[in-house]
Amino acid sequence: MAIRRTLYLRPKKDQDIIDYLTPLIEMEDFSSIVRGLVRDGIQFRQQKQEIRPSAPYVPLNVEPRSVLQSNTQDFSDIKLDKKEVGQEELDNRLDDF
Repeated sequence: MAIRRTLYLRPKKDQDIIDYLTPLIEMEDFSSIVRGLVRDGIQFRQQKQEIRPSAPYVPLNVEPRSVLQSNTQDFSDIKLDKKEVGQEELDNRLDDF
């Protein structure tokens, strides 16, 4: 499963990231660099949690998703009937169209 996401780096807020990535981009593709950095971050978080397992990682600035509730009607008693249309009726319908 491939997920394509866009990463926006702002010149003022993300200047430290841009400075770090600029020399690396000359050697490797941007996406592979970012994947490597994400994997390193995951390993760092896991090592940090092994030291202090009682404090689970909760990402900042992430709101919990709201639960979607459906108010759909119950259609379980609907029965579908097959209806065949004859050639003459089909011609009449197409003439009226």
